[in-house]
Amino acid sequence: YFGLMAEMGLSDVIEALQIIIGKFGEQVAPHAHTLVGHLSQAFQRYAMAEGDDESAFAAMNCLDAISALLDALSTAEEEDDDATEADYRAKGVAEAAAAARNPNAPPKPSKYVAVYRAIEPQCVPLLLWVLNADNQQGIEYIENALTLMAFMTQHGPSPFTPSMWQAYTSMYRAFMAFAFD
Repeated sequence: YFGLMAEMGLSDVIEALQIIIGKFGEQVAPHAHTLVGHLSQAFQRYAMAEGDDESAFAAMNCLDAISALLDALSTAEEEDDDATEADYRAKGVAEAAAAARNPNAPPKPSKYVAVYRAIEPQCVPLLLWVLNADNQQGIEYIENALTLMAFMTQHGPSPFTPSMWQAYTSMYRAFMAFAFD
């Protein structure tokens, strides 16, 4: 796929990759670091191409593909093929009871927290670039970046790393700069 992207540079290749990630997310997990690295580089290349709508669309698709990977991992984590609806209800009741007994207990860590930890150094620079209040070019990717940020914070390492806190600071500044209406 990345060879095709380098040769053709078409967003269709990224969209096809998103479909594959959606179907085989859990099997893609061991390759997430490499995949996110390539998608991050592709995003930077496409986002820096000024005045080209196809490049802007491809850049958005790169962020969406990263989010699709994280969504597939979180979905795979929540699914249990052998569980029945009654099992899910019982699990939910048990988790709620445990939370009520110890409301200060940290949330259960994601089974893919190591994957999130590994890809965070590749994702945070993208978030910082998009959320930079001085970067008018990044404003068109804010929704995609915030979706990515939501996955990173919900399923990533806890407590937040200093770089994720930096992304939150940038989000606040972007809100103050761009949300003037």
